[in-house]
Amino acid sequence: MKIFKRSDHSAVIYNSSMYIFGGLDEYRYNNFFKFDFDTHIRTEIKAKDESKLSLKRCKHSACIYDNMMYIFGGCGKFNDCHSFDFRTLEWTEIKYNNDSRIIPAKCGRHTCILYRENLYMFDGYVGIQRSNELFVLNL
Repeated sequence: MKIFKRSDHSAVIYNSSMYIFGGLDEYRYNNFFKFDFDTHIRTEIKAKDESKLSLKRCKHSACIYDNMMYIFGGCGKFNDCHSFDFRTLEWTEIKYNNDSRIIPAKCGRHTCILYRENLYMFDGYVGIQRSNELFVLNL
């Protein structure tokens, strides 16, 4: 299987494979691939309900926690967070508290790290402006 050319995608390592999500070529993508380091086989991951993450995105971030991959933001248009469960192959949208002070801005080109049980998202661009926002999501 060939993976289309792309940039601005996310990639994470889970078990002995690299998982690649989204990205940009002439178009934005929302497809999801697995590359197995041991066998060198590439496969497209088909989630049970792909409509839960139908938005194509690039310049988003991703990280792994507790058998889940978390995807946040992208291309200055998204401030949503979704998790993918590697065991059930299901996407779930993470709901934020309704307190507007803790809802992150729509951003892309930011960083995302995991520390203990918290997902930290920092910086990036909101529209065409650089940001110095730090958002913390307790998992």
